Amino acid sequence: MYNTSEELVNDVEGTARIEKISYYYNGNSAFGPDEIQIYMGHTNLSNFENDSWVTTDNLALVYDGEISVTNEEGWIDIVLSIPFTYNGTDNLVVGFDENTDGFHGSSDDFYSSATDSIMSLNYYSDGTNPNPTDLTSIPSATTIAARPNTQFYFGALPTGPVVMFSSSDLSFSTIPAETEDSIQINIFNTGISTDRSWYIYRYFVV
Repeated sequence: MYNTSEELVNDVEGTARIEKISYYYNGNSAFGPDEIQIYMGHTNLSNFENDSWVTTDNLALVYDGEISVTNEEGWIDIVLSIPFTYNGTDNLVVGFDENTDGFHGSSDDFYSSATDSIMSLNYYSDGTNPNPTDLTSIPSATTIAARPNTQFYFGALPTGPVVMFSSSDLSFSTIPAETEDSIQINIFNTGISTDRSWYIYRYFVV
């Protein structure tokens, strides 16, 4: 399952650092741990009327881990692996990718609120795990005139650059002599700096 939603962030003044995100679960049944990834990014779009995904080239992977819920209704908190610096100007896109085999009951729901326009895109399959970094693996999106009920928790913004990185695997394992291998590492500045060289880079380690 892969879902992207657009958040119209109207109550935040200036640059802010998102450190935690929460979704409201209906408590139908307990499940987990499920493997999930969460992406965030900026956009000048106000809706998804054109039924097109925002590519992960324009999103940052901010959480790569697990989620578990109990059979009690309430907010489910997710502390981001890499805080996201919101620029205080654009709208915010959140991508949620669930990667656990099998499926949950049809009544296991997270709440959302209706909107006047298409604010969410969703792809769901019991047999195919979509890859958001390869949108050709997602044949079509279901458009939804709603937005997940979401809470964002903001922390103090550092006064200088704070460098963090994400990668699914930092181990090369065994490499035969005179051969090459590579790992893609995304490097982020989660602080603030006037030096544009602190923004996202992709390094290939050989």
